[in-house]
Amino acid sequence: MSAYSLLPTLDAVFKIMEGEASVMVRSETRMKIKSASVGAAELRLAWLPPSGKASRWHPRPSLVSSESLEFSTSDVDDGSQLYDLVLDGIFSTFGLVKSDCSGVIRAPAIHFEPEDSPDFWIFLLQTGWVAPRPSIEVSSLSLVDGENEVGATIDVGKNGVIVSEVTAPAGGFDKASLFMRRRLGPFTVDELVGEVAKGTKRTLFWTPTLRDFGTLFIFDTGAKLGQFSGLLQQLGADVTTISFERASLKQDFVVCDGPGIDYTLRLVGERGKEADLVDEAIVQFVD
Repeated sequence: MSAYSLLPTLDAVFKIMEGEASVMVRSETRMKIKSASVGAAELRLAWLPPSGKASRWHPRPSLVSSESLEFSTSDVDDGSQLYDLVLDGIFSTFGLVKSDCSGVIRAPAIHFEPEDSPDFWIFLLQTGWVAPRPSIEVSSLSLVDGENEVGATIDVGKNGVIVSEVTAPAGGFDKASLFMRRRLGPFTVDELVGEVAKGTKRTLFWTPTLRDFGTLFIFDTGAKLGQFSGLLQQLGADVTTISFERASLKQDFVVCDGPGIDYTLRLVGERGKEADLVDEAIVQFVD
């Protein structure tokens, strides 16, 4: 697992030996760490409006559940220090990031409190979640507009695949669209599964987004958006604009699907300037 550090004096290595996971942190400068905590963490990415100023992007890490973490310290001949920490309860990363780089990422993390410098964090960003079988309470969705009805059957397959056959009548709706809506905290991301023109029928497939990455993300709460966007690129996001204070994504970005995200399958009938009709079903993943 590689390290992506926004703090130039800090680096880290993740290792697994004989079934035991650990992190070794290297500091080029000597510092006295008062305490370290580990647990399930949330990294909230938000635009905050300081009083009398334009809004600015801020990373807001927090431990959802935590416990004190023991560590050992050793000196290196070049003057740097090493901190060794043993971990357990590691889980896969999941999260959503909107195109304006607001969003939330959940992962295991370590929070360090040095005695004479700002706090810093190490988020263990790693994939590995294998989607279990989806569970949907209904087997079909439908939209009725006068004498016209759009119907969608729902079936589930292996590896988290959802199969839907959508039939749109020749009259009525201009088209029918099937979306998967993800929700994590206050953030939602809509993924277009497929569109069906009126008078046609299509079979549509949706599969969870499962990425392959492993990164130790080292930062403090003073991190800038331009720095953070490099991490998003490494995770697979398409970053379109970038500066020290600004960045944006080509589209909303699913860091990785996971069991902490809420899913809703949505069938939408579009009617020009009139209000669209929507039918939806909650999707849950079960072991």
